[in-house]
Amino acid sequence: MTIERDALEDQFKAAMGQLATAVNIITTGQGKDRRGLTASAVCSLTVTPPMVLICVNLFGEAHRAMLEHGAFCVNVLNAEQRFLADIFAGRTDVAPAERFSHAQWRELPSGAPALDGALVNIDCRIAERVLTSTHSVFFGAVQAIRFGRQHAPLLHFDRHYFSLAAASIG
Repeated sequence: MTIERDALEDQFKAAMGQLATAVNIITTGQGKDRRGLTASAVCSLTVTPPMVLICVNLFGEAHRAMLEHGAFCVNVLNAEQRFLADIFAGRTDVAPAERFSHAQWRELPSGAPALDGALVNIDCRIAERVLTSTHSVFFGAVQAIRFGRQHAPLLHFDRHYFSLAAASIG
């Protein structure tokens, strides 16, 4: 059974890699309690009222901080911010305590860090949480939205980053 399950999990990872998604940094906390992670599991939920959902690993520092602060910000990255995606995904030598020092941040109404230069910052209060096996699904009630400069989005597909900058849209 384990071999079949492992094979199914490998196939599932490969299948999910075929979903092109925006790359986001989810942030929470304030001051020295700021935490963040790179995430692609972000989705609009409702327009009335405006809500989003995100999925966060139960075992990460950001998860605990989100529960403590009751808020988060979805920072949608542009193509020039790939280095930040790697930093917040833990793919660099940057220590977690130093992650926020590589960009400019400001606070929106929830207090969660909002990335300057992101395509958009979506500031949310946690309205609800659903537990799954390894993740929490957080439902965020949107408190504020801040649009950044127009730029090509950073996308993730087949375990690689891409940009629409060179692609033809239309």
